[in-house]
Amino acid sequence: MPDRWDCVRENTEWVCKSTVVANTKEAIIILTAKEIGPEDSLAAYESHLKTPRMVPDAQGRPQKSVIKSVVSRKIAQHTWLDGLQLGSEIPSYYTRYLATVKSRLAILVTFSAHQRYFTKYSGDFFKAVNSLRIVANSDLLNPSATSSLELGGSEQIGPGQVPGFGSPLQVPDLDTLPSEPSGAPRNQQLLFLIGIIIAVAGIFIFLKRK
Repeated sequence: MPDRWDCVRENTEWVCKSTVVANTKEAIIILTAKEIGPEDSLAAYESHLKTPRMVPDAQGRPQKSVIKSVVSRKIAQHTWLDGLQLGSEIPSYYTRYLATVKSRLAILVTFSAHQRYFTKYSGDFFKAVNSLRIVANSDLLNPSATSSLELGGSEQIGPGQVPGFGSPLQVPDLDTLPSEPSGAPRNQQLLFLIGIIIAVAGIFIFLKRK
């Protein structure tokens, strides 16, 4: 994570926000992981990310999210599902989903920014995405009880329930998807946070079994 981002743990998630802007509602990054369930697979995630979601607007009227892209990509020799939608969590916000499974864990990282400011944060998002590394210790994990990871579901990051967001900013709609820079250096803090998440999840599973 770039130095200008600060991450704190909120329940089962790590929530990261920029520290250089007064309005932290512009963008947010959330990392979460839990033990995989029968519905956790790359194929299931791909199907989910290719399905538009209905999210209420400020007046409570349901609005369908706009799917911009869904691709499978290799990051550090590991396969992730990478999806981008507009309005899938909060109206007028782009959300990029990076989801994968490994060593009995389902891992989800989301990058959300208001559509007016997406280009402003796309460089930071690009760096964070390309720094994703999974370090899992199999001794901490146990294939006991299972529960699936919700991509945008209410247990994790449901509509309007993304930790750290209040009411969405009211700005005009934009129809174009901002571009991202072509390259960025590795980042070690995000790797560290994912390692912590995996370790915490493994310890929780171990204690639950005891």
